[in-house]
Amino acid sequence: MNRMNQPALHRRDFIKMAGLASASLTLNPKRLAANPTVKRPKVGIQLVGLVSSCQRDCDATLKELAAMGYEGVVFSSRFGGFFGKKPDEMRRVLAGEGLECVGWHVPDTALAQNSLAATLDVANAVGAKYVVQVTSAVGKENSRSKTAWLAAAEKFNRLAAVAAARDVRIGYHSEDSDFIPLDEGGTAWEAFTTALDPEVLPQIDTFHVMNGGGGDPAQAIRRIAGRARVVHLREWNGPVRSPGAETHIPWGEGRTPWNEVFAACEDAGGTEWYVLMEYWGTNRADRADIDSARRNLDFMRSRERAKPAGR
Repeated sequence: MNRMNQPALHRRDFIKMAGLASASLTLNPKRLAANPTVKRPKVGIQLVGLVSSCQRDCDATLKELAAMGYEGVVFSSRFGGFFGKKPDEMRRVLAGEGLECVGWHVPDTALAQNSLAATLDVANAVGAKYVVQVTSAVGKENSRSKTAWLAAAEKFNRLAAVAAARDVRIGYHSEDSDFIPLDEGGTAWEAFTTALDPEVLPQIDTFHVMNGGGGDPAQAIRRIAGRARVVHLREWNGPVRSPGAETHIPWGEGRTPWNEVFAACEDAGGTEWYVLMEYWGTNRADRADIDSARRNLDFMRSRERAKPAGR
């Protein structure tokens, strides 16, 4: 056919076609394998879900996680801490297994003025890149007040400036209550994250976004474009009051929009780490926590979001 007789492709049509092609590439679970120029976020695990195994034998558990293919871990001061090791000792153990300390979860008291210096000392010693508060930034009595959430954001901005001088990033972990409507409209998460300086990590937990009112975790990630550097992944299948050991759902069989979450992280969020989480309690005698860590990593591999086994 003579190309001169073909209809012209208008600019708006070209842009639309390009956008569709880009979306198709982004949402394709095989995207990372097909496009080697796309940088894959690393995959870590939150040790809150492996307290029982870590308390029995922390060294052996970390070795097994590294052998599975995990690249980093997150500690929690409320669940196991550093499992009887001093921070610098734990750092050496992690280095020996080729694991990074992605972060350390702490309560608000650890970031209080009289505790902050000591908290940052520990973070430096263990090699934590992020120190993340996991208790609500606003008291329950003010949880629907936009003014209270804006004041909390200012507090985190000040903390971040101090921590940056110690090569640590301060963060805040999303909770169910962060996604309820405010009296002035919008949600606490929207007001809070909009007021945060770029140095502060607003840490999305996909479970809490959905459990806190059925929100869209992909949309929540896109709202903090470029700042969703560490994202916690958990499967969700409906509202639960206590997201504990009784809420296990095989990943990929719940209602989490995984493809959309991965797309949001990789083309907008600036995500550096996917951190996998599944809570199994603290006093188990079996290996259910280790088995789930392996299954969840296999799920990530099935979506081309983890390095192949044995590499």
